[in-house]
Amino acid sequence: MTEIQTSNSLVYKLRDYVAGSVGGITQVLIGQPFDTIKVRLQSSVTKISIGECLKDLIHNEGVFAFYKGVASPLICMSGIVSIQFGMFQNSMRILKEHYKVKELSVPQLTICGILCGIGCSIIVGPMEHIRIKMQLMKNKMYKNTIDCAIQVYKQYGVKGLYKGQISTILREIPGEVAYFVYYELQMRYLRKKYQDNPTILKYCPLFAGGLAGLVFWAVIYPIDTLKSRIQGDSFTEPKYRGLLDAYQKTVKNEGFNSLFKGFTVCAIRSIPVNAFGFLAFEETKKLIERKYSNSHH
Repeated sequence: MTEIQTSNSLVYKLRDYVAGSVGGITQVLIGQPFDTIKVRLQSSVTKISIGECLKDLIHNEGVFAFYKGVASPLICMSGIVSIQFGMFQNSMRILKEHYKVKELSVPQLTICGILCGIGCSIIVGPMEHIRIKMQLMKNKMYKNTIDCAIQVYKQYGVKGLYKGQISTILREIPGEVAYFVYYELQMRYLRKKYQDNPTILKYCPLFAGGLAGLVFWAVIYPIDTLKSRIQGDSFTEPKYRGLLDAYQKTVKNEGFNSLFKGFTVCAIRSIPVNAFGFLAFEETKKLIERKYSNSHH
């Protein structure tokens, strides 16, 4: 009997991470087509509309081009979102226990967001770098994602994999704070408002999550554009020396608005992706708690 209980309690202990990975898979399946377009828009030096980008992609590369390189984000995003949700939820749990409170204040939630941002950037940095390299690859330079990672590592070492890491950290910290703090506060408000209506209550994460996604991107979009450019930049003949240089050159050559290239696609994408991502997370977590918490009382 004891063996079953330990495996149960492991799933129970890791419930935020498990639920996060389900949220991550949901996000990828909904978001991948948008993401391919976003990266192409951000990286094109000429002015190109969403419509033109779509037409060009379908005409030249077929419908499956939207899911180009989907294997890596499926694996990566289930991992990233698992860590993202897991770190934030566990930071909250630790702080609640430490301060002996039921609800954390905004500054305390902010601390959780900062911890989550630091943790995520260490993992997200190299993963996104490789993904951007793959998405921008026009000729068959790399066989697949793993091949791309191996070649970058062989030629440029760990430093090569972590190209653009400063911009990743500067994106993740304010991004995670905005994302989770907004979600938590919105959910508190909705839970109070609809406490007598379980049906609406069940779908509150759709609303709060969709808006949290929008808030996340609104806060970090310009730095994300610069990050895409730095990470998509050539190793041998780089256009940009670093974050500041990328900012100055981009604004000088293409104007300040170019930092928001592809924002519309991203904003439209972020609503369903995060709405269903949060819902999948909350529902999976509830399922685990219902299934396993019996062995804990």
